[in-house]
Amino acid sequence: MEIGTELGILALYRCRSSVPSISSAVGGVLEDWKVRLDGQDLAEMRGCAPPGYAMNRQVAHGVEGALLDSSVAVVGASSLFSSKRSIKFSSADSAIEFCVTWGKVSVRDGSGEVLARKDVSAWHMDRVDMRVFGAIALVEMAGLGAMLRNPVLSAF
Repeated sequence: MEIGTELGILALYRCRSSVPSISSAVGGVLEDWKVRLDGQDLAEMRGCAPPGYAMNRQVAHGVEGALLDSSVAVVGASSLFSSKRSIKFSSADSAIEFCVTWGKVSVRDGSGEVLARKDVSAWHMDRVDMRVFGAIALVEMAGLGAMLRNPVLSAF
């Protein structure tokens, strides 16, 4: 299966360390995030995340919107925060989906066939960023990096 290359290099990363927020009463922190495609910043976001999570719904919706605005079809970014917990990247001729279930990250192609699967620790499963980018790393390990070419993740 050949994955299209038009999706380019996709990166979502924290651009600075977490700082205490006004919601510190509930343990939240403010985090700055950027979405980048092919080296170009598409969006900058700031969200308050509760303990144990790297992103909240506000940031996830921002990510989804930024990617859609850049003509990259992303389905279900916000579902990372629901029971489905999957994100699909698709182009005109190919699609791939990262599916997260408790303790596992799997990568499926457009037909639903599992291309790769990896067990992850419960600690990782408590971190949304690790769910997504662990799956991207898994795509690279599975030899499917042509779709994302060289995904970059920094500041983690």
